[in-house]
Amino acid sequence: MQIFLIAIIFLFFVFGNHENDIKPSLREIASVFEKKENCLFREGFKNVSGVGNYVVNVVENSDIKYSFYMFDSHNYGFYLPSDKKQPLGGTDWAYIKKSQIDWYERTVKAINAAVGHPVDSLAFFHIPLPEYRYFTPEQAIIGEQREDICSPYKNTGLFAKMEELGSTKGVFVGHDHKNNFAFEYDSVVLAYGLKTGRTSYYDEDLQGALVIRFDKDMKDFTIEHLYSEFN
Repeated sequence: MQIFLIAIIFLFFVFGNHENDIKPSLREIASVFEKKENCLFREGFKNVSGVGNYVVNVVENSDIKYSFYMFDSHNYGFYLPSDKKQPLGGTDWAYIKKSQIDWYERTVKAINAAVGHPVDSLAFFHIPLPEYRYFTPEQAIIGEQREDICSPYKNTGLFAKMEELGSTKGVFVGHDHKNNFAFEYDSVVLAYGLKTGRTSYYDEDLQGALVIRFDKDMKDFTIEHLYSEFN
C-alpha cells in the first residue's frame, strides 16, 4: 500500500500487489477507509477493473487547479504464449486494464469540459509502467536504480494515452524497494517513491519519503527525497 498526504490534512492511497494476499478483501478494506474522516480514498466504479481507481481534484474558487489520478495496478496478470518475453505464457506482474484507461480518458475529458480549460494532473499507482525500463543513469533527475525494474511485459497503452491527452505531467510508483530514481520520458516525469519501514527487503539508506512540491499557481512541481533511519 502506498500512502499520500496533502498538507497533512487529507490522506489518500493506492493498493499495492500484496493486499490481495490476505483477508479481508480489497473491497472490504475500501469500505472501511471510505468512512474515515479526511480520507479521500474511493473504491471507484464497479465496471472499472480493480479497486481504488479514483481522482482527487484540487479546487480553488470553484476552479479545478490540478488532478491526482489513482489506479489499482493489481498484483499478477495472465500472459499468452504470444506475449513478448513470455514464450510459455502464464502469470507475471500485472498491467493496467483497458477499462481503467477508458475511465482515465473519460475523466480527463469530462474535467476539462466542466471547467472550460485543460487541467494538469499526476498519476499514482504501485507497479511501474513498461516505460520505466527506458531509464538510464544519466537521465536521473533524482535517485538511482539498484534493482531490476519489475514492470509488466504487456504494454496496454496507458502512457500513450497520457501523451495523447496531455494532462498527466508525472507518474509515481513503488513496488521496487531499491529503486528511487526519477527521470523525464517524452515530457512526463516517471518516478519511484521511497520505501518506509523494515518489512520485506530494503536498503537502509533508501528509507524515507518522496515529497512533491508545487509552485503557488500549481503550474510546476519539484520532487525531493526525505531520508530517515529506522533504528
